Amino acid sequence: MSRDSEAALAGLWQAAAGDPAALVEPFLVASSLTASVAQRLVRRPCESCSEPYQPDEVTLALLGLVASDLAGATPRRGSGCSECGYTGYRGRTAVYEVLSVDEDAGVRLRDPAGAEVSLVLSQ
Repeated sequence: MSRDSEAALAGLWQAAAGDPAALVEPFLVASSLTASVAQRLVRRPCESCSEPYQPDEVTLALLGLVASDLAGATPRRGSGCSECGYTGYRGRTAVYEVLSVDEDAGVRLRDPAGAEVSLVLSQ
């Protein structure tokens, strides 16, 4: 998880709570916000030249994963061909992160002197 949706929510809360000229009051954010969504576009392996492969331990560690996290998954790697311009990738797909704002998070968002939003959301 990239925590982008948490960062967006924290930024919105800080803007509303820290700026006296803010157009949005913290209690309005807390009462009307139901979720925060972050999106990233990632490259897709080329279907013409990609083959299954097993990532090494260093790659998995960089991603914060272990081999058992890939159970049932088939990672693919493109070698490059004329279809993909010899890059190994062709096209993109969206990856979404959705953070639901529950009642507990809403209560904390209403308190301008409350704990940091990022700490609240990571619990």
